[in-house]
Amino acid sequence: MGPTLAPPTALLVPRALAALPSLAVRRAVLRERMEVSPPMAARTIAAILDAARNGHVGGRDGALALASLVAHARREGAHDVLVRLRDAAADDGLAQVVDLLADAPPHRSLARLGRMPEVCFQERGMLRPWPPCRWDLRGDDKWQQMARVKSPHGVSLLGHSSPILIRRILRRRWLPLRHVLIIASRRPSVEAVAQEIVCHDGWMLMAEVREALVKNPFTATALVLALLPTVSAALLRQLAAGENAHPQAVAFAVSLLGPGFHGPLGDAGRARGDGPAHPSRESLP
Repeated sequence: MGPTLAPPTALLVPRALAALPSLAVRRAVLRERMEVSPPMAARTIAAILDAARNGHVGGRDGALALASLVAHARREGAHDVLVRLRDAAADDGLAQVVDLLADAPPHRSLARLGRMPEVCFQERGMLRPWPPCRWDLRGDDKWQQMARVKSPHGVSLLGHSSPILIRRILRRRWLPLRHVLIIASRRPSVEAVAQEIVCHDGWMLMAEVREALVKNPFTATALVLALLPTVSAALLRQLAAGENAHPQAVAFAVSLLGPGFHGPLGDAGRARGDGPAHPSRESLP
């Protein structure tokens, strides 16, 4: 029998959230509370941030679910849900929740007449290994060649600006982590590309991917703020020093680096190998 949760109008403690089986289920539970009772959802988020700041049970899982929920809501255009939640947090005096849900432009963006580099490949074109996969290969060599994501002309697709194509690439079964880091770190970039990474439940669990997005000044500030409670304390200290970050991200990092903050993952969490062995499998269609 699964865990018994409090009704949407009651406070959901992080420990109960951590007992849920997957990131998708935790995200759905938080989304229901946001839509049914924004004031109680704001208090739940405050409890999640407190648990994450102090390393308590449920803090890490709750922070990941919250960041994923913000990305999904923005991708779906459900900004009104986030606005109502932020207003409820402001009414209750929950300053950290208000800061987390703030909306602001990215620290850096394309110039007014600037354009993303063009990659001549249709967003729904067929993805195949290039050069053609040698079926006589065995083991890792074969899978590494299959993981190459290129157009028939040998041009890398990792720099494509279409979120539809990026979503398809992220779902490839044998996509290596280094390719995802290239997508997350590329500059310039657009919000839709970062959203696709955060909305992929498998890659979202990888600390390296989240930190690459946070370090990228072209990542939307709203996504950076949502991801900050999930990154290491070392990165928070870098941001708090104002290293190439939006002022709101700097202020929120300083807020999270309060007394007793250890980070939900940090160096110890990465050493334990938190996250699936191969994250790209979790959200395959």
